[in-house]
Amino acid sequence: MLKVYFLISNDRLFHPQMLDSILTSKTCEAVGVGIVTRENTVLQKRKFRQLIWNIGFWGMRGCMHIAACLCSRRLASYQISAREGSRVFWNIASVADYHGIACERVPDVNAVAFIERLRQKNVDILFVSCPQILQRKILSVPRICAINKHSGKLPDYRGVFPVFYAMLNDESNATLTLHTMTERIDVGRVIVERQTALTPSSTLLDIYFKLYAMVPEAFAHAMSLLSASDCLDHFPAPPGQGKYYSFPTRKHLIAFKKNRRMV
Repeated sequence: MLKVYFLISNDRLFHPQMLDSILTSKTCEAVGVGIVTRENTVLQKRKFRQLIWNIGFWGMRGCMHIAACLCSRRLASYQISAREGSRVFWNIASVADYHGIACERVPDVNAVAFIERLRQKNVDILFVSCPQILQRKILSVPRICAINKHSGKLPDYRGVFPVFYAMLNDESNATLTLHTMTERIDVGRVIVERQTALTPSSTLLDIYFKLYAMVPEAFAHAMSLLSASDCLDHFPAPPGQGKYYSFPTRKHLIAFKKNRRMV
């Protein structure tokens, strides 16, 4: 069974349930969880700016909907049912604690001290779902590779908010991609792809929920493939450079909201 270290941002909407499902499936030996969060005064001062950006992106209705989802999850997390599959977790730390896995906060994924601690764990796979850019030193630590979870088809939807842009471009499907990581963003060999249909009634938030729900099965498939052969050469490399998307502009948001819904 492959040894996997999970490097995950402290998102409360998608990541706790995703990680719980992966760990429950026991398709790997989890050797640790790193909660990626920058705790410095600069980002603390940007919290108000981030709030304003979220309101501008999701809209007031969207923000209220997301807030209601988070409140419901917070309340549900106080009562963890013994029935398998009905657990609700509020954060990554509670998931790690439930499964008895060592957990630590990682303000900087490229910090020398963290890389040395990670190296001592002799990991086969580094599973990544966080916004920080991993540099060469940490990417060289796992014996096989680092795997990134990306919510877009590669190489056509590299960068941020790939689902938003796929819907804006009237694609017929949204894609979940698990791919090997290099120093370049969203460039690497595709290990597993999964898709969900984009229909006129699809909302951005619903599609993200669907894609995250696909991660545990896709992860299990990836572990099976890499356990059978840790040679990465037979996994396809996306052709060409594709397109890299940055944060949506006001023009993008106006165009999106003409025909699509956020929530």
